[in-house]
Amino acid sequence: MNTLAIYMNGYRVGYLSRSDSGAQEKTALLKIDNVWCIPKGNTPTTHIIKLPVGKIQSHDHTIDLTDSVENEMLCLRIAKAFGFDAPAKNFSIHIEPHGTYRLTPLYDIISAHTAIGGNGLNIPDLKLAMSLRGSSGKKWRIYQIFRRHFLNTAKEAEFSPSRMSEIITTLCNKVDDVIERVKNDLPDDFPTRVSTPIFEGMLERKRRLLIE
Repeated sequence: MNTLAIYMNGYRVGYLSRSDSGAQEKTALLKIDNVWCIPKGNTPTTHIIKLPVGKIQSHDHTIDLTDSVENEMLCLRIAKAFGFDAPAKNFSIHIEPHGTYRLTPLYDIISAHTAIGGNGLNIPDLKLAMSLRGSSGKKWRIYQIFRRHFLNTAKEAEFSPSRMSEIITTLCNKVDDVIERVKNDLPDDFPTRVSTPIFEGMLERKRRLLIE
């Protein structure tokens, strides 16, 4: 177990412990009036600091997530460029003055495309967190997902399939521009081993979603 001291503006504000098991370690902080604090109990937080996940060993794969911090940073920038403001699985809210609140931006999102190949994952291993509806049952595996599965799911949820089709087309039409804008805004030393497979994965998902 390794311990990392966290300093903000020259002040030590806490510690972050990291094990060698591959699990991602994190700690939450609270910034009030430009002062960093360690929240206790049910105190709301404003920031999360994470360490790289590292390598995860399973019975038949070695999933390399040593670049998980860069991966998540890129995914967050991509989500922001698309205009997304809430995740599909992790829900959090901003607590604001006078009892108001709003959904937080996306968080805890990384791409599995950086872990494909070698002793890592294969394309058939990639699954959605939540299934879509197919003609012969639920669809989980990403390489089997096409536009029709979103339309079937929309119909099942009593949401307009034609409206869903419009949403998919709108998102697909943004892909190339989002990639270009995000790529141009990345630091010069950002690892291409992270950005290239993620951008290529986006283009492949676009191609499949344009297939009826």
